[in-house]
Parts: sequence; C-alpha cells; structure tokens
Amino acid sequence: MEPPSSRRSHPAFLTTRWTIIADNTSHGARGQALEWLCKVYWRPLYGHVRRKGHGHEEALDLTQGFFAALLSGEPLAGLDPSRGKFRAWLLGTLNHFLLNEYDRATALKRGGGKPVLALEQLAAADNFWEPEDPALPPDRAFDRRWALTVMEQGLTALETEYAKRGAQGQFELLKPFLTSRTDAGGYESLAEQLGTTANSVAVAVKRLRTRFRERVRQVVQETVGSEENLEEEMAYLLAALRS
Repeated sequence: MEPPSSRRSHPAFLTTRWTIIADNTSHGARGQALEWLCKVYWRPLYGHVRRKGHGHEEALDLTQGFFAALLSGEPLAGLDPSRGKFRAWLLGTLNHFLLNEYDRATALKRGGGKPVLALEQLAAADNFWEPEDPALPPDRAFDRRWALTVMEQGLTALETEYAKRGAQGQFELLKPFLTSRTDAGGYESLAEQLGTTANSVAVAVKRLRTRFRERVRQVVQETVGSEENLEEEMAYLLAALRS
C-alpha cells in the first residue's frame, strides 16, 4: 500500500470522496462526501444488517443509526485511506457499530428525531431486498451487493450521459447488449429497426460497453486512494459478481 504522502503522485485521487472523508479537509465537504457514499451504499449495508438476523423495521433503524454516527464524525478518528479500501472500512465499521452501539441505534426510531437519510422512501421506491443464498458468508454477501450497487450506479450515470446527448432512445435499444453475448448476425434485426447497418450497431454497442466500464471505474474511483487501489478494487468487483 502507498503511504499517504505518495498519493500526491496521483492527482486524480486527491479529490475522491474517500480521500475527502479521510483527509478531513473541511467539515462541510466531508459531510457531503459521506452523504453521497451513504446513499450509494445503503442497500449493501441494510442487506448485511438483515443477514445478522434483524427484521425490516429494525434493520432500517440500525442502518439509519449507523449513518447518523458516520455523519457525526465519530468513527473517523485516525482514518487513513492508504490502509484500505472504503468498502472494507465501511463493513468493518458497521460490524463494530452493530456490536457496540445497538442501544443507540434502536433509540433512533422513525418519528423520534430527524432521519439523516429518508431510507423508508428509498426502500419504497425500489425492490431492494432479495435474500441471498444462506450458504454465502455475510461478508461475501455484502461484497456482492456492493458490486451490484456499483454496477447500477455506473449504468445510471451512463443513461444520464446518453440522455444529455438526446440519445435516450438509442441507449434503451442498445442496453440489453451490455449483459448479453451477441452471436453472428445478432445485430441485424436492430440494424433494420434503426435504418443502419449491422456493423454500425456493433460499433455503437462496443462504444456503449467501453463507456459503461469507464463509468463503473469512476464510481469505484470515488472509494479508493490510489491508482493501485483502483485496479485491485476493480478486480475484486468482478470476483464478487461471480460469487
């Protein structure tokens, strides 16, 4: 792992949300970075709490209490992003919270105090809970949910990119090819629909897949402290998706 000083050789990583949180350069910036990361990762965290045996209502309360503790800055003392990835730190911090701060979390019931994030609204808007294989260890289940969440964030960013270019329709037509292999001649039907050639569709699909990978990398980059960490985390993400 790189020492903190060596991160200066990677300018792109000086302003990631992970390094903002750890460097503690300003309370406001740290709070905004934490809030973004909480919104991105609340589902893997909630799922991990459920795997610990807590029901829906209690798991939401515990996850909400965990975010409240994070946003207060309590678990951040001595934090150094060069010593690990955000994903691993987040899971370890959650486990510590569940072991040592259960009473505090359950005191934060809905209707008692102001929630830091509207988890109930997020939960209601999404089919976010599907129990994993019970044989899958909790830490591996968390990593798989983390990986799926990163992929979803990358897909959302990609869709926004195409929409800004006025190519939302094209994105919807090409999106199925992101996750499905295409046999020879598989683009012919879509080419007829678009009034173009199969080769042009193939080029568009290749471009879409490339941008998707780049968008996923951008999401992961927000949670690491160096280029080396980024490559390791991307490899870990792929492994987690195969678990």
